[in-house]
Amino acid sequence: MAKAVEISMDDLVDLFACYQQEEHLLPELLRVVEADSRSPLRKRVVDLYVRKSEILTAKSSEESCSIADARLNIDNELSTFLSRHADIDSGAKRCAEAELWRSATLLASRQGTSQIDVVRVLIRNGSKQSATAGTSTRSLMITCASNLDWSELTDQEVGVLISLLCEWQASLNSIAHHEICMSVAIKYAPRFPKHCSILYLISAMYIISDKAVWNQESSAVHRSISCGINGSVAITSNGQLVTWGDFTNQQHRPLESTEVNKTSRKTPVEVASSPKKSHAQQLPHPVHIEGRPRFVCCGAEHILVLTTA
Repeated sequence: MAKAVEISMDDLVDLFACYQQEEHLLPELLRVVEADSRSPLRKRVVDLYVRKSEILTAKSSEESCSIADARLNIDNELSTFLSRHADIDSGAKRCAEAELWRSATLLASRQGTSQIDVVRVLIRNGSKQSATAGTSTRSLMITCASNLDWSELTDQEVGVLISLLCEWQASLNSIAHHEICMSVAIKYAPRFPKHCSILYLISAMYIISDKAVWNQESSAVHRSISCGINGSVAITSNGQLVTWGDFTNQQHRPLESTEVNKTSRKTPVEVASSPKKSHAQQLPHPVHIEGRPRFVCCGAEHILVLTTA
């Protein structure tokens, strides 16, 4: 389209933005950046993902679960893109306002001056957003709060944030998140002793209670990582299940004779032009499951996960 009307892609994005339709250009921008990783258009990608997330807010509240899942997918896509382009460091506050917490945390960590802005968005919108948020989103919000700097917050702001952390870790009921909150309390205790002592006490009580229940209810051996023929699975420090590799087992299935003959007749040009297998499915990605994973075992095509409530 840009070539047809003799306009640059950058100007075309601005034109679409005038009508709040710029997100439709995202696939083309990603294609351009994939072909040229140094393209200036890479710095427009964050805004387009943010716009894509903002559109979800206008949808009916009856679709809150599907909206939350869609927003998580947007956040995962953007954070994956950002991990490949470490020079992009702007847009953290906009990501936070659009509830893209993983991306907001990543961008804010690259630019220290924006950390306080992201934390304040979390304080201002955290209660409302967590009301409709799923487990994964609350986990990302805790991660955001724990990884960014609080030093410029007022005592009142810290009080609100501590209340949110207490609420979120209670709903997640995960030792990993309780320990994260306890670490935050220890870190900021010298600056905010009153609020941090409350967070420390509540987190410690959850940890003691949770470990006592676990010791009483289960004597199963804990296994947090397993490797199969084609892929692997692990339980992360924050209690998430992560898989990577290829569980289709295609590379170990015997080729039929017709396929072998067909391959043998290919010309050098045909072989060179054959599509390469995508490695996207081989990258680590989280898998949501009900309960807390305790034991994992990885096979060629399947994963066994033992969980507790």
